[in-house]
Amino acid sequence: MLVPKLLVLALCAAFVGPERPSDPWVFRGAWDGHERVLVARLDRALGVVYDLEHASLVSAFAGDVREGERGFELDGAIHTQGPEGAVWWVEEGGNAKLAETHFKGHRFQNGQVTLRWELVTASGAKIQIEETPEFERPEDFDADPTSVAPWLVPGLIGLRRSFKASGLPAGVRLALLVRARCVGYVDYDRILPEGEREVEVDGVKLRELYARLLIEPENGTHEIHFFFTPPKEAAK
Repeated sequence: MLVPKLLVLALCAAFVGPERPSDPWVFRGAWDGHERVLVARLDRALGVVYDLEHASLVSAFAGDVREGERGFELDGAIHTQGPEGAVWWVEEGGNAKLAETHFKGHRFQNGQVTLRWELVTASGAKIQIEETPEFERPEDFDADPTSVAPWLVPGLIGLRRSFKASGLPAGVRLALLVRARCVGYVDYDRILPEGEREVEVDGVKLRELYARLLIEPENGTHEIHFFFTPPKEAAK
C-alpha cells in the first residue's frame, strides 16, 4: 500500500458512492517520468493515470499503487498505455492544430472523480473539458452483453471515459487522440480510426486502436468504453 510522505500529495473526499479499493483512492504526484499525474484506483482490477500537463490518460492498470524514490510505482499488470504528449486537436478554418492545455483541478461528486482542463485554441478561444473515468463490467450494458458486441463477454474489465465540453466556438471541431490495446471498445460512432490491428499477447487476441474521438458539446456527454482481460491475463 501507499505510504504517504511530504513529497507526495494524497487527496480524498468524504462521499457515498461506488466502493473503492483504498482510502484515499485518488493521488497526485509523479510517475514514470511525468512530473504531474493524477492516479485513481477505481477498482482492484482497474486504476488510471492521467498526465495533468497534457490532459491525457497515459496508463490503465490493475493492482496497487506504492511510493518509490522518484514518485508512484504501479504494483500490478498494465492493461494499456495511452499516447504521450499533447492529445487534444482543434480544427479552425480547416486547419487542425494541437491545443494548449491547463489543468483546472478535480472534484468529487456522487462518489466519482472528475478532472477539469481548459484548452486554448490558436485563435485564443478557451474550451472547458471535463472527464470522469469509471470502472464497469459488460453486464452494465445488458443482461446479455454479447448482444451489444460478440466479444463483450462477462468477466472482462471495463473502463468508461465520459467527457463534457463547453465554450467551443461555432464552426470549430474538437477531437481527442486515443490509443489502447484492449479486447474491444464501444464508442457509438464517434471514433475516427487512424490505425487498428489485431495482436496476440500471451495467447490472448487483442485489438490495438489509434484514433481520434470527436467531442461535440451539443451532443452532451461523450463516452467511450474499453474492455480488458482480467488482471491475471492482462498484457504486461
